[in-house]
Amino acid sequence: MSLSISGTVKEVLHEKIKEYDKYTVIIQFMSGSHEKDLAIEVFNPKDKLFDSLQELIEGAEAEFQLNVASRGYNGKWYTTISAWAIKVDQGFQAKTSADFPADLPDFTDDSDELPF
Repeated sequence: MSLSISGTVKEVLHEKIKEYDKYTVIIQFMSGSHEKDLAIEVFNPKDKLFDSLQELIEGAEAEFQLNVASRGYNGKWYTTISAWAIKVDQGFQAKTSADFPADLPDFTDDSDELPF
């Protein structure tokens, strides 16, 4: 089964399993009038999919092409949601140090005096 879903990236987790890389992307999306979270797996990404993963940062909007599969084992069922394509919204820009004011007060005073 192949599906598509769009959402806001909450977190990107990386795990090394032997010689393979497993990424888990947590996104938030709207379902009716409720926000829901979804964990999407990307196992051992290559080329364009790997490049797309590198663009994912917290707050970015992205569209994921997904495969959904379930397997039964010992009477229990396990479902995997894995991405085979990711399209990151290029209009999103992460905040950099240039986006913050440079005239912030200096709070590095090492004196032991209390301010009150």
